Amino acid sequence: DPAEAQRRADEALAPWKHGAFQLAQYLHLVATTQIALYRGDGEGALARISGAWPRIVSSMTLYIQNFRVMLRHLRARAALAAAADRSRPLRRARLLRLARSEASKLSKDDVPFAPPLALTIEAGVHALASDVEKSAELLAVAAGGFRELDMMLHAAAADHERGRLVGGDDGRVLRTAAEASMIDEDVASPERLAAMLVPGIT
Repeated sequence: DPAEAQRRADEALAPWKHGAFQLAQYLHLVATTQIALYRGDGEGALARISGAWPRIVSSMTLYIQNFRVMLRHLRARAALAAAADRSRPLRRARLLRLARSEASKLSKDDVPFAPPLALTIEAGVHALASDVEKSAELLAVAAGGFRELDMMLHAAAADHERGRLVGGDDGRVLRTAAEASMIDEDVASPERLAAMLVPGIT
């Protein structure tokens, strides 16, 4: 229920709405950008995080590792989701460069979950460049990395989107298993969750 999620996020932020960029603003930004991604609104997601980015930088939030990894991953996902629009090729190329740049930075962060997150972004970049084989390869490696870290929803999302790329019976098996795994975790819409966590696989 993304509308209810948005309402609750806005309600929670209300006491701090006009404050500096601190924890409340960070949590609201993460929530609402992911809501936009869940809705399939790549432009809205990108507008949210792009609009907040100068405040993020000036607040020195990027010096806090967990926040930095989350925000760079979120920014890259928003860029990929917006880059799915092929009607503006120059802007699309710029967004893909942004996603690739954030993936490169993520891959160098020394927390175990950053490299597989970076791989999903690289996979999205390759998928949008029509390099399906490389994208599927990267998603397979990312899913393995997520499983090693017990990040099972991320692993299922990577498998689900790899299944879309692979197609045929093999792809159907991947998607079905991924959807079953997500449904076991009470996910109402596995397809939307997968697209939120692993955008760009169109």
